[in-house]
Amino acid sequence: MSDCRKKINRVREGRVFATLVVLGGVAVALIAFLLISNTSPKISKEEMASIEKTREIFNLLADEKYTEVFTRIKSSDEMVLSYLRAVLYDKGYGASMNVNVHASKTWRDLKEMERLRKNDAGKARKLDIKYEVLRDLIEKKANEREPIFQILMAYLTRLGIGCKADKPEAARWYRLAINDNNDPLAMCELGRMLTSPIGGIEKNNREAYEFFKRAAEQGYAEGESQLANIAYSEKRKSLERFIDIEIMDDQEATIRYNELELRSAQKGRILSMQYFASIYFLGVHGVKINYQKEYMWTYLEWLNRKEINIFLNNDSLDVFETQKNRALRDIEKRMDAAGMDVRSSIAMAVEEAEDMFTNQAKYLQRRK
Repeated sequence: MSDCRKKINRVREGRVFATLVVLGGVAVALIAFLLISNTSPKISKEEMASIEKTREIFNLLADEKYTEVFTRIKSSDEMVLSYLRAVLYDKGYGASMNVNVHASKTWRDLKEMERLRKNDAGKARKLDIKYEVLRDLIEKKANEREPIFQILMAYLTRLGIGCKADKPEAARWYRLAINDNNDPLAMCELGRMLTSPIGGIEKNNREAYEFFKRAAEQGYAEGESQLANIAYSEKRKSLERFIDIEIMDDQEATIRYNELELRSAQKGRILSMQYFASIYFLGVHGVKINYQKEYMWTYLEWLNRKEINIFLNNDSLDVFETQKNRALRDIEKRMDAAGMDVRSSIAMAVEEAEDMFTNQAKYLQRRK
């Protein structure tokens, strides 16, 4: 009887132990669930609606319905969609091609993202949550060798939107866009990373030069301008670092710089126009003072700024017109002080600018 009672007690103890183990497991699972629930991002209905709208945009982009994509994001001030709009402008997909909108936008957005994380963490976190959710879709299309999605992956990874910032990984996506699609935008973005002390990857001026050269050979204005910067700023002392550039004296470097900047300006690059307006005002970099030329380049710059609706700084049209009129009046005063026939000089400058603007539009339409 005693042995039987002992067996019964052992069975009971085993059952109690098993029950405790099960309850302990349930408790651990419950605690883990509560911890995850507390740390996982909470997405509001409004945020989820925004995510789904953006998902629709990316699906349209994957189907190459660029006009509809552009229409949907035309007035968006959300950082990533604004960047996508700049890429569409750059490529002329769904919008008139314009080489100015994308220029330096990644660098500006890098600074803006740093500012948001420091001063508006809530807004930055909402952006992170949105692109954590959408990242799989974007990455899937990027892995299918879709160039815009590859560039978007580089952008998101570089800025750390929806993921940890990883500039070498961003460079890898640019390389994929270059290797898979010979994409000139990716060439210039990677080239700038390779030459910048804050690019986040090991500097390599030779490789950067090759990328700028390849982009310029496709007639890409930013590539031509970057080559111009190398030709002029590096000059004799360090040009040997770059492949296929012979050592030039200052005059040769200036001539080459002006030739490359002219090609870039004729395609509508505003920074190149500003360069020519300034050198004709000052009479430097191989040209003499010429106020009619200064007026022409300044007028052409404003034609281009109006074309992109002042995208770069979001000024109102009134502010834009005020700036334009002030700049042109200053040149008119210089013409008058120099004893020039102001009315005739302005008429010729405007005619030349409008002819160049028309030819620029024809070129961009052909490239598109």
